[in-house]
Amino acid sequence: MAGLNKTAEKLLTALCRGGANLTLDRKVFFSRRYGRVLTKYILRERDAATGRRTRLLETYKLGEVVKLLAERYEESRAVM
Repeated sequence: MAGLNKTAEKLLTALCRGGANLTLDRKVFFSRRYGRVLTKYILRERDAATGRRTRLLETYKLGEVVKLLAERYEESRAVM
C-alpha cells in the first residue's frame, strides 16, 4: 500500500508542477457496516477561471486514483 501512496503523490506533484491544479483528499473513517477502517479518496481539480473545484474521482481504491493520475500525466506529456 505504501508503494501506491508514494506513486500517487509523485504523479500529483508532477501534474501540479506542470500547471494542473489538483488536490487529493483522503477521508478515513470507521465503517459500522464493514466493521473496519476505510479510506475514501477524492480527486478534485480547481478551475482557474471560476475558482470552483470539480470532482474528478471519488473511490475507495487507491489504484483507481493512480490510474487516473497516470492517464492525465501521459496526456500532459503528449501535449509537450
